[in-house]
Amino acid sequence: MACSAAKVLVIAEIVLVSMVAFSLANESTEGISPNEAIAKLMEGNRRFVTNKPAHPNQKSTRRYEVAAHGQKPFVSILCCADSRVPPEVIFDAGLGDLFVVRVAGNIADPTELG
Repeated sequence: MACSAAKVLVIAEIVLVSMVAFSLANESTEGISPNEAIAKLMEGNRRFVTNKPAHPNQKSTRRYEVAAHGQKPFVSILCCADSRVPPEVIFDAGLGDLFVVRVAGNIADPTELG
């Protein structure tokens, strides 16, 4: 059964709303605000839904950069462990862009919250 782009957008936006996302941004991580982080996620989701992914930060140079200099994610996402909704794909994000915690049932207990 084929899904139209509008249906996929609705599904992806429901996934976005159902995730607990909060910005890790501060002075040392490019100064991105929570509103800017959400805007970046929505922009990446729109690219995913319209089947026009940019695949940012996924080249070999990025792999080296993240390995050598560490990751600097602009957002943390708590989501379900379901393999059908990987945040890196539905938000068209690259290596080191998102800090993702996957758990069964989207339950945030002290272990996941740190």
